[in-house]
Amino acid sequence: ASLYVDLVSRYELDGVGLDYIRYPDVYSLNYDERNRRAILDRFGIDIIAEDPTKNPDHWAKIQVYRAELIDQAIKKIKQRVQEIKPNIPVIASLISERSMSAKGVGQDWTRSSRHLDYSSPMNYDDVSLYTDLLEFQRDVFSKNNSVFIPAIGGMPRVQNSWTLSEWAHRIAVQRK
Repeated sequence: ASLYVDLVSRYELDGVGLDYIRYPDVYSLNYDERNRRAILDRFGIDIIAEDPTKNPDHWAKIQVYRAELIDQAIKKIKQRVQEIKPNIPVIASLISERSMSAKGVGQDWTRSSRHLDYSSPMNYDDVSLYTDLLEFQRDVFSKNNSVFIPAIGGMPRVQNSWTLSEWAHRIAVQRK
């Protein structure tokens, strides 16, 4: 949060964008004393004495903990930057699939999007056509008072293989 405060204090920013506000992979966890103590006090799990990934019940609790930390980080960043510049909007690029985001990388945007002015799920590749998911995203972000901005794209193989008509079709689906 201090880095964002510094940026907002020094520069005339139009907004703050959080890209990659999540754990880098499914099994990431900081095995430092602060996290060890917090997890031990809350769940009775000593992450140093045992590998929590080997116990599904323990790992489920760690996933909740990770999502809460990401939620707290987003909340703190928004609060701190708006202390400096009250109307500065905060946006985040989000993993599109909820199961992968919350349990996979600790990004439960069904909760944390309430701290965002704009939520942009990365509906890449074929996900950009999953209307049930798009409707779910729209409804969650609307409920959380966060403007829904779906993103379309993907890796270079997708970018190089889609025709202009395919891009236009996907944009139309997202707009609808």
